[in-house]
Amino acid sequence: MPDYQLTPGFVTAVDAGTAENNPAMMHPVLQVLHAKSVRAADNGIRYRLIVSDGTHFIQSMLATQLNFLMDRDQVGRNSIIRLNKHITNKVPNKGTKLLILLELEVVAGGDNVHDRIGNPVAIYPAENAPEGGGAQQPHAPTPQAAPPQNPHNPHNHQQHRPIDPAPLPQAAPQHQSYSPYQNSNQPYYKSNPQNTTTTTSNANNYTMNQTTLNGPGSYNPGYNKGMAHGADQQIFPIHSLSPYQNKWTIRVRCMGKSDVRHFKNSRGEGKLFSVTFYDESGEIRATAFGDAVTQFYDLLQESGTYFVSKGVIKNANKQFNNTNNDYEMTLDTNTMITICNDPAAAPQINIQAVPLSELYTVQPRTSIDVLGVVKEVGDLNSITTKAGRPANKRDLTIVDTSGFQVRLTLWGKQAETFDGSDHPVIAVKSCQVGDFQGRSLSALGSSTILYNPDIPEAHQLKGWYERDAATSTFQQYTSSGPAGGANGAGKPSVTKVITAIRDEGLGMGEKADYVATKATVTHIKRDNLSYPACPTCNKKMGEDGGSWRCEKCDKMYPGPSYRYMLNFALSDFTGVIWVTAFNEQAEQLLGHKADEMAQLKQENEASFTAIIDEAMFKTYAWTLRCKQDTYNDESKVRVTAQSVAPIDFQSRIQELRDIIAEYQLSYSAAQLSFVGSSCFVESYSALCTLFSQLQRTFLFTIIPVQLPIVLHCTKTQSLTNASRPYRKLSY
Repeated sequence: MPDYQLTPGFVTAVDAGTAENNPAMMHPVLQVLHAKSVRAADNGIRYRLIVSDGTHFIQSMLATQLNFLMDRDQVGRNSIIRLNKHITNKVPNKGTKLLILLELEVVAGGDNVHDRIGNPVAIYPAENAPEGGGAQQPHAPTPQAAPPQNPHNPHNHQQHRPIDPAPLPQAAPQHQSYSPYQNSNQPYYKSNPQNTTTTTSNANNYTMNQTTLNGPGSYNPGYNKGMAHGADQQIFPIHSLSPYQNKWTIRVRCMGKSDVRHFKNSRGEGKLFSVTFYDESGEIRATAFGDAVTQFYDLLQESGTYFVSKGVIKNANKQFNNTNNDYEMTLDTNTMITICNDPAAAPQINIQAVPLSELYTVQPRTSIDVLGVVKEVGDLNSITTKAGRPANKRDLTIVDTSGFQVRLTLWGKQAETFDGSDHPVIAVKSCQVGDFQGRSLSALGSSTILYNPDIPEAHQLKGWYERDAATSTFQQYTSSGPAGGANGAGKPSVTKVITAIRDEGLGMGEKADYVATKATVTHIKRDNLSYPACPTCNKKMGEDGGSWRCEKCDKMYPGPSYRYMLNFALSDFTGVIWVTAFNEQAEQLLGHKADEMAQLKQENEASFTAIIDEAMFKTYAWTLRCKQDTYNDESKVRVTAQSVAPIDFQSRIQELRDIIAEYQLSYSAAQLSFVGSSCFVESYSALCTLFSQLQRTFLFTIIPVQLPIVLHCTKTQSLTNASRPYRKLSY
């Protein structure tokens, strides 16, 4: 990110009245911390901005002739502007000043800055901050007559634009860029609310309520319907909230309510709980502490609709907050929460589902929405967290029409009460993407899970599953990417022969290397193919007086749960390599669980041997992980199987065709491209080397030539098959 230098002291100079006469303050560089639309006295739309010089911030108004900067998303949160002309107005009865922005230049859009610069504080106390909107709003004098505004209709709070907009500025500076408000999470002044039936913008943007309410605004009676605070109070959308506002009321649905947690720190003991508030514009995490827990915990119920005001807005701590919002809310004893008794006023919840096949494009620890069918339900397990607290978890396998399956982990009460019978459709909002075994999902305490939601997309998904799931083969992620079938989907892994692992030094770096290969199982070690594992943490257990003890969990168990650690040899036409497969991959290879094999080895050695023999001399598509380990001062590259799948020969044929086509179209010899280009050859040995490299790609005849020469490569048609192009060399 470039280092943008703001103009420190400008806000102080504005307050002192010295900015206009100070040459150093003639063209100050400022940062926009917040922007919102307000109602002007003439019923037009004005924009109020909070601008900062890096030390202090002050409220300002944008002159109406510059409204196009907001309408076109050229100015927004975190934008850097150069102020070329301004005036200052005193706010009556407040003793504060308001900055009027008359001319400015956009230095950088908010998408290039990402965060505020410095730690600016308010030039005036928060209670004396200038109020925007309404008849009290001061108006900016315009250098020239402003275009007329559309008349305002109080029953349809549409965005107001001039009939004849002000001329657009000349070509923007090269450093100008659009603000982040042009993305899907637009500010509320960009909305065009009206009573409509919700339609989705794409197949994965699902709406939980089909009736869309009127948009925000105190002048829209329909939007404020059912308000307990009074019909004349303005309702704000969630995404308009910021630390720079004091007076607001939001109407929200309460989802993802956590249990009450007790904690202890240097200041003593305390308690907290958190919820996630949703409305049509977005979401925000709210946390209550101390007495506020007693005040609000029983009041806030899952899926209930409430009016909330006087919460404390602050920057979100992303370490503990996975919502799609830069801010979070603290509920204290001054916060006001009342129930909205009108069911029709309940805000809708939008599910912007990401297809399971696209999870590899999502960064780990990112929160997303998903919609899928529960294919498998795991047992409820109790684990010990890193903090030493017990926790219950349950793993689900969900699938969708993209043909992928992904593990989804539920925690706490969600895991305990989950009913996976009849393969329900679940919509999960704000679940976290993990990188375990490639990609996985985790429904955190703040996540919202909806079972069999009554939306068309869920019904279509359920019908698809009941119709096609029995005959479908679902692909799954591995540590090297999506895998399944012959070579998976998405970005295919590079397929290599076995000797390439040694010859190319794979696994010798700081990070592990992953490689796809097609190889045959030629030997399986029959001794110690599994180990006695703890049913809770999967660590190895030891026998202790007839019982089994797990050192990590510090618990005794009547018996172990065996898990595979299978060592076997893989071979192809180039060589052989020893590989280790753990539980999931070994089960796929042998077709039996480790507990069954351990029992057979004790009770029926012949059956045990037959299963091992049956698994050998079969060829599979493998994804291998190569990483150097050091044991007893000896370094060795260890290879583990990340995935194993039967070869889909039809897909494999197509893969080879694609490789051949790519080889023919863009073969490079001696780091020189021969697609419509030329190559300088200065020696006979170089010519022989070149021809040996090209013998499978080019049709050519060796003729006596005098070196050096320049070979030209052109595309022509085969004489024997007009549909097959080939390359012709000439000089």
